[in-house]
Amino acid sequence: MQQEVIVPWSPGAAADPFRTRALGWTLRQWSDAGYWPLMAMGCQSGWSKAEAVAAAVSRAGPVVLLADADCFVAREAVAQSVQAVRDGAAWSIPHGRVLRLTDEATVALIVGDPQPLHPFEREPYVGRGGGGIVAVRRDVALDCSMDSTFRDWGGEDESWGFALATLWEDPHRPNPQPDKGWPLTHLYHPQPHKPTLWGSHENEARRRRYWEAYMGRDRDTMRELVEEGRPASWASNV
Repeated sequence: MQQEVIVPWSPGAAADPFRTRALGWTLRQWSDAGYWPLMAMGCQSGWSKAEAVAAAVSRAGPVVLLADADCFVAREAVAQSVQAVRDGAAWSIPHGRVLRLTDEATVALIVGDPQPLHPFEREPYVGRGGGGIVAVRRDVALDCSMDSTFRDWGGEDESWGFALATLWEDPHRPNPQPDKGWPLTHLYHPQPHKPTLWGSHENEARRRRYWEAYMGRDRDTMRELVEEGRPASWASNV
C-alpha cells in the first residue's frame, strides 16, 4: 500500500506566491519519491495546524507521515524513518539540520541551477522535534494529539515534540547525531510577523508549559495539556 504524506495547508496561503511556489515543488518531490501527498486543508482565518490535519491523522494507516508544505528531505531519510516506525518506533524525525534557503537559492533549486555562494537565509540549525517532517505510529498519534489552542504560527510543532517525547519516547533518528544527519531543505517564503520568537504571547506561554512538563518529565501535566488542546476531530485511543 502506498504511503501517504499529510501536508497541512491554509487556503490563505494560496495568496502568497512564495508559499504556493514551495508547495508545488514539494508536492512533486513527494510524488516522484513514490508517496501519495494528501492535502490537509485548514481555515483561512485563525489557522490551527492541529485542526487542519486532525481528520487525516485519525483516518491514516499504521504510519502517519506529516510534512510541512515548504520543506523536503532526502527520500532515503524518509524511507528509514517510515521503516523505523513500521518496526515499532513511536516516532521518527528523518532530518538533522534545517537549511533555510534564500529566495535566490530557492529559485535556483526549482529550476535546477547551481546554488548561489550564500544560499542560506540564516545559519543552519538542528530541527526541533515535531516540526518539518515527522513519521509517527498511528496509535501514538491518536494518543498524543497536536494542540489546537495554538493559533496562527508559533510553538505548536515543538510542543507536540515535547509531548511525544514525554508520553512515549525520544524520537528515533536515522542518524543519531542530528547535526550530521540528512538536512531538511526549507524553501523561501517571507516569515510572518510575530511579537515573540514563538509567535503570539499566548502561544509562547502555552509552549512554555509544554517545555516545563517535558523538562520535568511530568507525564500527568503533559497528559492534561494534550487533552486540553485535542481537536474535536482528532480521535483518541486513550
